[in-house]
Amino acid sequence: MYNCTKRNNTHRYILHVAKSLFEQYGIKDVTVDRIAEACGICRSTFFTHFASINQLLLEMADAETDDLIAVEGDLHGIQLIKAVLCKMVDDTILYPGLYTTLMSMRIASNDKGSLRKVEQLLERGILECGKVDADYCVSLILGVYFGFVNHYMIGDMDFGDGSDIKAKISAAIEAIMRSNF
Repeated sequence: MYNCTKRNNTHRYILHVAKSLFEQYGIKDVTVDRIAEACGICRSTFFTHFASINQLLLEMADAETDDLIAVEGDLHGIQLIKAVLCKMVDDTILYPGLYTTLMSMRIASNDKGSLRKVEQLLERGILECGKVDADYCVSLILGVYFGFVNHYMIGDMDFGDGSDIKAKISAAIEAIMRSNF
């Protein structure tokens, strides 16, 4: 039991430290050696937990999408849609460069299952609001999120606590849901 707990703690610690390094230096400039040194572990310990940096990144991406799916709870309709997007913003403001890269990596990968689940969750919320073209609405809503995030990043704008971008995204969601299409 102890070894399992220690292994899980080490695994989570590597993920946590790697997130900070990726955000600070960029994905291309973070090596296994840099992660191992920052964690105070050997390279072999890293490879005990991850086959490669790419596997570590994909695991991070999956964990992020799992967190989005977990937002569902008892929420329905527009509250569900806003909660998912607010969670996306919360995750983005912690590691903006990394989070957007992880999402892009998962979109470009052959395994889009976890992201598809997030889209299906949004589609369900949209259908619960009485919209017929849920696919179109999901595209618009996710476009609003990525548009604002890219705008903030390109303009070197501070995300702050996320309340400003959340308010803008929320207003856009309401406008999309009021529209007649």
